[in-house]
Amino acid sequence: MIPADATRTSPASGTAPETAPESTSDDEATPDLGMFHSGQYRIQQVQLLNWGSYSGLHRMPVGRGGIAILGPTGRGKSTVLDAMAAVIMPNPQEFNRAARDDSRQRSERTVYSYARGKTDEIRDAASDRTTTRFLRPLGEAFASGAAITYATELGQTLTAVRLAWIGTDTSSQDDVTQASVYLLVRGPFDLSRLTEVKRDASSSSPLTKGSLARLLDPLRDLVTSSQPEFRVRLCGELGIGGSDESQLKALTLLRRAQASKGVFSIDELFKQFVLTQPKALSRWETTLGTYREASALYDVFETTRRKLAVLEPVPGLADRYEIAGHDATEKRRLVDETDGPSRLRVWLAEKVGSWVSGEVDRVTGDKRALSESRRRAAADDTAAYRAREQALARISDLGGDPSQSLRQLVATAERDLAVIERERRRFATALDGTGESVPTSEKQLVALRQRAEVIAAEDAAARAAADEVRGELAARIGETKRALSAREAQRRSFEQRGGNVPDDAAERRLRIAEGTGIPVAGLPYAGELFEVAAAHADWSVAIERVVGDLATHLLVDRSRFDAVRRFVNDNDMRGRITLVPASTGAEPTREAVARTVPAMLQFDERSPFAGWLVDEIVRERSVLCVEGPDDLDSPVPAGARGAVTRAGLRTGSGGRVVKDDRRSRSWIGLDNSARIAELTDEIASLERDLTVARAAWDSAEAESSARRRVLDAVARSTEFSWTDIDTAPAQARLDDLQGQLDRLSDERPELATLQADARRHDDERSAATRRLAELDHELARLDAEHSTLVDIEDAFSDALGGADPLTDHERALLAPLPFAAPREVADVERSYREALGLLRGQIDGHERERTQAENTLVLIFERYLELDRTAGFDASIDSLGAVRAIHRTLVDDALPSAKQDWLAKAGADMGDSLRALLVQIEEDGHVIRRGVRPISQALRSIEFREGSTLDIEPRPVSNGDLVEFKRTLREHIGDRAESPRDPAEIERRFVTLRRDLAHLEERSKIGDAWRRRVLDAREHYQFRAIETRVDGTQIVHEGVAGKSGGEGQELIAFVLGAALRFRLGDGTDRVPTYAPIVLDEGFVKADDEYTGRSLAALTSLGFQLVVGAPRDKVNAFERHVDSVAYISSDPARPELSRIYPLTIRQAMEVERHGLDPAALS
Repeated sequence: MIPADATRTSPASGTAPETAPESTSDDEATPDLGMFHSGQYRIQQVQLLNWGSYSGLHRMPVGRGGIAILGPTGRGKSTVLDAMAAVIMPNPQEFNRAARDDSRQRSERTVYSYARGKTDEIRDAASDRTTTRFLRPLGEAFASGAAITYATELGQTLTAVRLAWIGTDTSSQDDVTQASVYLLVRGPFDLSRLTEVKRDASSSSPLTKGSLARLLDPLRDLVTSSQPEFRVRLCGELGIGGSDESQLKALTLLRRAQASKGVFSIDELFKQFVLTQPKALSRWETTLGTYREASALYDVFETTRRKLAVLEPVPGLADRYEIAGHDATEKRRLVDETDGPSRLRVWLAEKVGSWVSGEVDRVTGDKRALSESRRRAAADDTAAYRAREQALARISDLGGDPSQSLRQLVATAERDLAVIERERRRFATALDGTGESVPTSEKQLVALRQRAEVIAAEDAAARAAADEVRGELAARIGETKRALSAREAQRRSFEQRGGNVPDDAAERRLRIAEGTGIPVAGLPYAGELFEVAAAHADWSVAIERVVGDLATHLLVDRSRFDAVRRFVNDNDMRGRITLVPASTGAEPTREAVARTVPAMLQFDERSPFAGWLVDEIVRERSVLCVEGPDDLDSPVPAGARGAVTRAGLRTGSGGRVVKDDRRSRSWIGLDNSARIAELTDEIASLERDLTVARAAWDSAEAESSARRRVLDAVARSTEFSWTDIDTAPAQARLDDLQGQLDRLSDERPELATLQADARRHDDERSAATRRLAELDHELARLDAEHSTLVDIEDAFSDALGGADPLTDHERALLAPLPFAAPREVADVERSYREALGLLRGQIDGHERERTQAENTLVLIFERYLELDRTAGFDASIDSLGAVRAIHRTLVDDALPSAKQDWLAKAGADMGDSLRALLVQIEEDGHVIRRGVRPISQALRSIEFREGSTLDIEPRPVSNGDLVEFKRTLREHIGDRAESPRDPAEIERRFVTLRRDLAHLEERSKIGDAWRRRVLDAREHYQFRAIETRVDGTQIVHEGVAGKSGGEGQELIAFVLGAALRFRLGDGTDRVPTYAPIVLDEGFVKADDEYTGRSLAALTSLGFQLVVGAPRDKVNAFERHVDSVAYISSDPARPELSRIYPLTIRQAMEVERHGLDPAALS
């Protein structure tokens, strides 16, 4: 229902919406309606219902040639325009923008304040409370809204309505928004028909979808509480835009055109309000989706691979653990004597029994053979004895043996000669290798003794010099061995960890970690989190001079910093340490300046400290890298803090330069393979030095030993007299006796033969006797051995009695035990104890191996649980079965599946998606250039200034990010035919792609700005207007800067009009179906000449003008509209406003003569 006074109409407005103002006289100027066509929708009538200062229903007829809304300032011109905006513009509205210069009060006017008719706010000084006054205050209930009727010359009519029921307790904009209803009626719709509305019984508001729908044709008309639904349908009917984005762009541009206030830059106008979002931005979402899927799949694959890498040793360790446990159990059973003899004793008994049996057989066979040999030796002895006796008997028959005494003398002479020769050989042996020969005369022996004194003096001097050399060599060897040991220890340490931090620093960190309970991984040294990028390795010296000290700083999470600081304060760190409070989990917010140290570093992005560290180094260590000292004086770019040469010479304050060439080990590096290789080279060099030093030591020792040996040998000459070594007298005596014996043999040859026979038989008997003794001894030994074997066999026979024989498995377990043949009974028990000790040692070894395997497995379980907290097992050996099952799943299914899924996505899909994105970026640029052409064509169709025309030029701008991005994409997608098939190459490219495209997924202001620069083709151009004058001169206009108000207004009007035509025409140069443009007084504040030219441009482009302006501006738009709505106060209620339809001429009369518009309407 509508209150009774709501049906009040403006004078001469009548009740019919088609009521038009009286016709003008023939001499009145006919407005230029521009390039409009008969199918254009133009506003025919505007209705206001309880809106602002307009109480009740007011109607404003609008001519097809446009309308000027005139009146004194503050009487409600902008209120009418805001009512029109409330109907067609999307929520939320920003009202009265043109008439308001105070940007701080943007939310001052709302649909609610217009509905209640807000007048002012009064502050009570006593209570400091502010009271808002309304024309229609709380407690009143009424309908509020506005309607616009559009019509074409073909008879098509469309009415758009926005209504809200303002209840007695409606007190906020939210209440109004919830109560708003929108109507779209094919044909005229007078708001007076709201009196026909019947309230639904279930609703507190009479204006509902159901109640209003009964006034309309449900098949043609729309009733909705959804503004977006209403807006889409309305824009579709009026031909505004072809897509949702295009509609919103067009409506926003229309709203911006209402005042043209805030439109200062042509470039900004086109980017924000004319051009739609390039498809590359949405294409990137598709590409990003593919990239994220591929990245997520790669993360799954990489995680799965890391999981498998962690569990890789599990099968082998599990086998070792189980086998060691099984073997230990089985071997304990072998030594168990609870139920009788142990199986070890049975094994030894079997071994002994088997061995004794074989030995008895051997001894028996040996005794048999020896007995036969003894019998033959006894026979030989008897035969030799008889033959000797026969030879001696024959000699006796010949008268005896006179040579017997001579042979005894010869034997004595031979012994004497042998004694002298033995002494001479002993002397010769002492002199062997000394360069001295055995003296051949007593004089030579005396000379040798005298030379011993000289050699002794020389040796003393040489020994003193040698002692000094050996001392130096010993010190050198000791120092080299210590250095070698230190290097080897360092290499072992570096091989067990990843960074280049020295051992003492790592030990300090470990103490801090253990003392504070913080994991070592949570206390990185800064140098462990970055390294010099490979492409900049030749700048390592310079970079070390800039960030080398920072690399030694220990980074501590701010939440743990106090605890670490207290621990360091309370304990002796045994060295220098610098603690730095750092933030974790932060994204980097700073970009490195080109050619500075941070730009040459590569950071460990996996570290939670990475973002903080990047910002820290960029902020504090952005030192420019220059080639030589002369370049240090060159200006540095913004953000750089001095410069450093390739050799490490760095600028300081006050013109100082600093260079530090002290050698120190760098802590910088994500990986220490180079350091390990360096240590390996140092170790090899030290080993070579040690070998050389030892060789020199050995040479000095050999030289000293040789000298000493000569001295000792020569000194021993005093131990011998000449008679001790002179063999000549003894040899002469022997020769004489031998000659006598030879002469006797020559005189009695038969006696010599018999003597030889006797000696031979005597020798044979002696040999036989010795052989008999040996055989008897051997037979006695065999008898004793046999007796021992019998004793041994008897001692262990009980162990086998009743015991089960060993199984093959038991024999296999005991096979490694050594078995030594016993020599006596006690040896068997000793063998048992030794075997028992060995077996128990093996059991202990199995237990140690099992414990070691268990500890290693538990560590692996813990590492795995760090990767997968939901693995479903705990870090104990009881989980071994579950972990083995997980390992089999990873090997057989999870890893191949994850790899296949990732390869499928990262291969053709990723390449096609990136290729499509690259093509789309190029296509977006073409679309923008093509899209600007219709605007330029429209501008060229109208005169700008004195025969000049305007064109819109999209000028490409330099964009290094775009160039680099395209290069990256082309590098990674390459030629489709050359796409890699090797998974390793695909992975290498993908990992590189992730690094290069980090900005594309970065959620930060920097990332957003980078994506706009790269993906938004609008940012690849600068839009500006080119004015071409009659003489061909071209003037570039980028905006209103530097122009007068009128010039700026004129330029913006031309460009804005062409842009509106383009936008409303959905990207073409045709005359748009929707013609109305609302212009508030902010648009016509320039002088009449510029305002007229601006309005002429808009009408020439085919638009219907709805202009709100002060009454003194009537001359400015006399030729551009064909009707006037004069706004003035209501005579009956001066606080209210009324609309008076007039002609242009009547409006000019009111302005010139101060007439009452009510008298003319």
